[in-house]
Amino acid sequence: MSRIVDPLGRKKRRPRPLIGGSPPEKDESEVRWLMSYSDFMMQLVCLFILLYSVSSVDTSKAVSLAQAWRDQAGLGEVKLPSTGRKPNVPLTSADLTAVIHELRIMAGRQPGGGSLRLVKSNAGFVLQLGYGMFGRGSAQLDSQGNAAADLVAELLAPLRDQVDGVDFVGHASVDEERATDLALDRAAAMLRRLTRPGRPNPLEGVALVATGRGTAEPAADNGEESGRRLNRRVDFVVRLKEAP
Repeated sequence: MSRIVDPLGRKKRRPRPLIGGSPPEKDESEVRWLMSYSDFMMQLVCLFILLYSVSSVDTSKAVSLAQAWRDQAGLGEVKLPSTGRKPNVPLTSADLTAVIHELRIMAGRQPGGGSLRLVKSNAGFVLQLGYGMFGRGSAQLDSQGNAAADLVAELLAPLRDQVDGVDFVGHASVDEERATDLALDRAAAMLRRLTRPGRPNPLEGVALVATGRGTAEPAADNGEESGRRLNRRVDFVVRLKEAP
């Protein structure tokens, strides 16, 4: 039998090969490092998912949580970032981004403001609210429609000097007759709500126009009643004054 000599001078017997027997069991320590590596990679992936999930914040929802925390801590109100603009000075495209951010914060403080969607347009921006404002076949504002009118008036009040005009765009669902006329009537009802005598935050000196799109621009699937309900709405297209 051959012997193996280690560096310390100790002799070791070379294991005799097995003939017809089962091979020796594999040492678990040989794959233990692989298991640890797999666990580490899984934790790293979870970290990346967590970082991605918090990379963008819904301001309209976060502001209500921030305000609740500040109330509990005895701190003041959530402050809006100032654009530094003076009255009667038209907004630039850079200012518009800051204004939209402010509007989202303001909307987050109001009931139903979390569903507000602001979209930039060529002449300004569009305000869209993610809930229905009318009953089927009706041009009379329901409770959500009245709340939408009050919310939009409050959001636009600080921008009166920069706003050139607002288009009230009415919509209808596919299950309603005279959809185009009904959409126009809904836009007119919303306009009257915002301009009624004695209301707070009046839009004075701003051109207001009511238009109807019928069923041409649905916001939700008309195949379900919940979607048709969302399509009975009014959008607000805000046109800003052009810079000289």
